[in-house]
Amino acid sequence: MDVNTTKPPKDSYFSGNAEWELLNVTVRATKFMEDGEERVEVHYIIHLRRRPVYYITVIVAPTFLISALSILGIFTPGTNDGPRGEK
Repeated sequence: MDVNTTKPPKDSYFSGNAEWELLNVTVRATKFMEDGEERVEVHYIIHLRRRPVYYITVIVAPTFLISALSILGIFTPGTNDGPRGEK
């Protein structure tokens, strides 16, 4: 059995993603004999890098904003009229 393991042109097979960056794809085909038959094993090695901007905009910034608003809300007065009396 012949297996075609030619490497495709860079970025022609990967659709973009905000969280991951594709660095490299390596394809390796290995032929071996098993039970008197020739077999082919194909290994794909994919190197990815996580982009930190995704986490800053999706996790860190909203968490900081909610925390700041919560602390600000605790220390701000409810009204400007002074203390409220019981009715």
